[in-house]
Amino acid sequence: MSWKKGPMPSGTWGWGGVVPVGLKAQGFFFADFKGNSVVAIGAGTDGNSDRALSQDEVSFYNNSLELPPNPNATRLG
Repeated sequence: MSWKKGPMPSGTWGWGGVVPVGLKAQGFFFADFKGNSVVAIGAGTDGNSDRALSQDEVSFYNNSLELPPNPNATRLG
């Protein structure tokens, strides 16, 4: 999946990246998509805490974070 323009639609799940509305710097935050909201990792006002965003607070999003295959990887949990 590629980057899509917000607002984020309902039923969006997975891991990926998000650009909050009004972000002045170039870049994105890693994100945990939770259906009708998203948690932007490290996007809190202190620069360290996470920040929950509603659908209309999302400027751009990509909920398809995939890692390259690793033949030595094992399943955790």
